[in-house]
Amino acid sequence: MSTKGLLWGLFAAALVTFSPFLLVFLSWAKAGFTGNIWSEGPGGHGTAIWLMFFTLPAGFLISGTVVVLWLIKYFKS
Repeated sequence: MSTKGLLWGLFAAALVTFSPFLLVFLSWAKAGFTGNIWSEGPGGHGTAIWLMFFTLPAGFLISGTVVVLWLIKYFKS
């Protein structure tokens, strides 16, 4: 895996990890930027933040895997 592959892998991991923030922002934009962005109640968009219980570990696993694969290739060559 090249350095370029490492960077793309880490970018993908960051995208997976922080995707709930993107979902919250898009939901808030679709509502015309009204309501509290962090509220989980009526008119709130913050319930998508709970997805981070799944996306944080997934992003960590992706980035860890990418770094380990890069290190293996780096030390083999």
